Amino acid sequence: MIDADLQHKGYGRLATLEALNDIKKAKKYDIVHLDYVPSITIARDLFVSIGFRESGEMDDDEVIMEYPLTDGIRLIDWMTRSQQHLSLIAIL
Repeated sequence: MIDADLQHKGYGRLATLEALNDIKKAKKYDIVHLDYVPSITIARDLFVSIGFRESGEMDDDEVIMEYPLTDGIRLIDWMTRSQQHLSLIAIL
């Protein structure tokens, strides 16, 4: 979570990129999922600029995005769907 006073300074991007680097280094996962509230377009723009793409799925009222890491079937889900999960919440 990025504190409101620190938003729009690149910390959300840095945190997301660092998390992705750690996940890639683990070599355990093939895809990363996250979700965002559609009305928070700055979050969507950030995630798209990093390489996430909308999956076409929704989680309640939130849009699910994915970032492929490999061609395999292992999964890390940033929303709590698996026992091996990583939770990254960024309020932008």
